Amino acid sequence: MTSHNAMSTAIAMAAENGTGWVTVCNSNHCGAGAYYVLMAAKQDMIGIFYSTGGTTVTGPGGVERLIGNNVMAFAAPGKSHGPFVFDMAPTMVIANKLHALQWEGKSMPDGWAVDSEGRFINDPKAYFEQKGAILPLGSTATHGIHKQEVVENLQMMSLELKLPMDDIWE
Repeated sequence: MTSHNAMSTAIAMAAENGTGWVTVCNSNHCGAGAYYVLMAAKQDMIGIFYSTGGTTVTGPGGVERLIGNNVMAFAAPGKSHGPFVFDMAPTMVIANKLHALQWEGKSMPDGWAVDSEGRFINDPKAYFEQKGAILPLGSTATHGIHKQEVVENLQMMSLELKLPMDDIWE
């Protein structure tokens, strides 16, 4: 509710002044950022959303929960194919995915979370029972390239350079 009201306020400010920025303090998890940035895109505006909450993520090379799962989302109005939406958490996985795997009785791959001694956790139930920590995006050699791709695409969008998918969105 709070994030919805904050984005509504930012949209109203932008409609009147050309830009609108709102900060929410003392909040917690608010769900997928795409919901909020799409509110702006539907008004023919660019939406940007950042959020954090709790401590579920360890730092690089760490073993204990240190920082929040800092959601980043961006949306821009599109032409014939609808808006462009980017919504991600800069982690290897989100806790809700671990809940889903636990409910389905499935395991998780190495590299998503660690226990208090830095060992990979494969059982989602163990993550919650042992207060394991989710790893940041790019924490393993097999997943490190994603960090670079995200940064590159964000930089290209901010500089208004032609992206490989531009022809699809025109």
